[in-house]
Amino acid sequence: MGRRKNNISLIDIIKEPYGKLSFSRFSGFILILHYIFSSIYILMHKGEIPEIPTNHIILIASLYGANKIVSRIGDVIKNITEK
Repeated sequence: MGRRKNNISLIDIIKEPYGKLSFSRFSGFILILHYIFSSIYILMHKGEIPEIPTNHIILIASLYGANKIVSRIGDVIKNITEK
């Protein structure tokens, strides 16, 4: 028997559970990647760990929260229309 690999693509990360691409997940993903790569760059060249401004963390959290709220509203509307 062959072993099954559990592969996750980048597209799967930014998709909604029902398959639609999510702009807020994509935006948050890009912001997080930016902070990771810029932190690595600054750490390698200056030897210090940069601080991430609080308002940027709030932006990422609000993008995620907006995504969750919209998906919940969509689920509620879907459940109402199915009845």
